Amino acid sequence: MKLLHCLTCGDMILLRPEHRTCFCGASGGHYLEDGETVEQTAGTVSIALHNHDLRTAMQAFHHDPTVWSPLMVFRAYINPHCETDVRYVAPSPPAA
Repeated sequence: MKLLHCLTCGDMILLRPEHRTCFCGASGGHYLEDGETVEQTAGTVSIALHNHDLRTAMQAFHHDPTVWSPLMVFRAYINPHCETDVRYVAPSPPAA
């Protein structure tokens, strides 16, 4: 799972196959047809959530949401620009 972090407004966007934009409209992105690669606005930060860790954390939460468990911790990574499953594109010009 990938998130896009807009450096202009600080918004975090869960990327999906349909294009989504941040609160201020400066950034956006979406998953490509392969279901793994994302295309997002240049000048943003790509964050990957470790899917297996997240599933385990959600299971622990749903088991008993009233107590904390170390199983509720999961990993996230900032994708460097060399990652091949993140493509950066120029921002769209603002609407007139």
